[in-house]
Amino acid sequence: MAQSPEFANKLNEILIGMVDLALEFVEDRADAAYVYVANEETIQSFNAFYEIGRKVLSLGETKARFHFSDSYCRDFLREGLSDIDRINELGRQYNAETPTQIKLIYRVKKGTLQSSMQYVPICAEEMEKDADDVLNEWIAEVRAEKAPRRWW
Repeated sequence: MAQSPEFANKLNEILIGMVDLALEFVEDRADAAYVYVANEETIQSFNAFYEIGRKVLSLGETKARFHFSDSYCRDFLREGLSDIDRINELGRQYNAETPTQIKLIYRVKKGTLQSSMQYVPICAEEMEKDADDVLNEWIAEVRAEKAPRRWW
């Protein structure tokens, strides 16, 4: 299904807002912010992880490192879920298909944003994965990419 330019522009505004939210959460201390969204029929999930000082930190690790409160983290996640609701409302408004999975990578120094979107179920029961599994796999992939290479 082709998306109208208006839909695409408004979706991009929401996605940029999600990146802004992720950067605000860490008070602009990150070298890179990674935002993960699952948006399927039976599941909605929003989360983020970060590259800070050459380390890839999950949201929980980021919370511990900067001594963020539980309520601060809950508010962050709640705001991200609200953005997912906005994406779904936008889809209804424009009769457009909405992504089932979104991965965003914002590299602060370069000022670049990469996005990857899927439109098929990733976390459905028959897939035997939930959003946390997909997020944790992504974190592991990024950590492996960032790990120092040893040349023998």
